[in-house]
Amino acid sequence: MDAKITGRVRGKSTGNYAEGQADQQFEMNNRGDMCVVQALPERTELVRMGSSYFSVGTGVAPVTAIPSTGAHFSLWNGEADGGKSYIIDAVGTVITTSAGAAINLGICGQLNLGKVTNPAGAVAIKSLSGKLNYGGLGNCKASVTVTNDSAWLPLGNTVVCANTANLMLNVHYELYGRIIIPPGGLFSLVSLCNAAGSAVCTPYMIWHEVQLVLG
Repeated sequence: MDAKITGRVRGKSTGNYAEGQADQQFEMNNRGDMCVVQALPERTELVRMGSSYFSVGTGVAPVTAIPSTGAHFSLWNGEADGGKSYIIDAVGTVITTSAGAAINLGICGQLNLGKVTNPAGAVAIKSLSGKLNYGGLGNCKASVTVTNDSAWLPLGNTVVCANTANLMLNVHYELYGRIIIPPGGLFSLVSLCNAAGSAVCTPYMIWHEVQLVLG
């Protein structure tokens, strides 16, 4: 039996198909090559769905050792059981007041085990796709006291800066979804610096809120 497969030749414009439209031809270029490569920059499609956010914490004095219970910035997932999970995309911390000395700057994170009480967030959450208001159930808060049941995980490498003027020195780590906050969970950051007495750090997080079946 002969079968005929047809495709749509893509010229200078892409398709704009209706929501839920089931039957579509595959696309190929004018050379006859099937278009199966990544069509948009990484994360564009995820952000387009409208549930991608970021939050910038308040200025805090970094610590010189990994703490036990004192977090600098935390994100709480307020979803009910079976609700959306928060996928951590990237985290970072930036020097907003110079340490006035050569420094090492790093950041650690902690994902608490099990459910955590709502820390009553007071830090604004902003959309990555320009939405006016945050539509999720998460809370962000600075200076949260956390339990140490999952310990602190160093995130990425330390940045070493020999300059004594180090305003806006930034450590930024792409986590690519390695950390998932389940409903009721809490993820926290802490900034570390060897010149903690005079420096001020501002931590931040970037995440996506998606429906997942968790194992």
